[in-house]
Amino acid sequence: MLVADAAPPPGKNGRERIVKLLIRGVMTRQMLLGISSQMFLPVVLSCLAEEMDDTRSQAWIRERVIDYFSMHRQQFIATIERGYSVLEKNLEANDGKTLSGRQLIHLEKKIGIPHLLVERKLKNTSVPYNHVAYEDALAHWKRHTLSQ
Repeated sequence: MLVADAAPPPGKNGRERIVKLLIRGVMTRQMLLGISSQMFLPVVLSCLAEEMDDTRSQAWIRERVIDYFSMHRQQFIATIERGYSVLEKNLEANDGKTLSGRQLIHLEKKIGIPHLLVERKLKNTSVPYNHVAYEDALAHWKRHTLSQ
């Protein structure tokens, strides 16, 4: 619907950032569910197109959304790979023990890897994910960010 309302392509600030975060949210859930992007996006867009009234705009919207996802996909995958590399280094520094809340927030806010993917990666390596430490560090980060 945002694309139909002329939302800009994904970017760093303002409306562009909202589009980027929405795309990353969808892609994160795809990864968590094990859904390949080749089959997911066309099926979802077809379902959405059926719900829209103007058949002339359906193809344009579908193409624009696919373009936005395609544009941002490689960048997001590179971010995740970079994040996993930093995660591995943090685990080595922690002697294989779980990450601190500060490390978790760093991965999410500075590196750009969603905490849900960090949690999945840690579980796959049999390292516990400390939800309390993450929530505490997130609350601290929000207080610090809002006070600036």
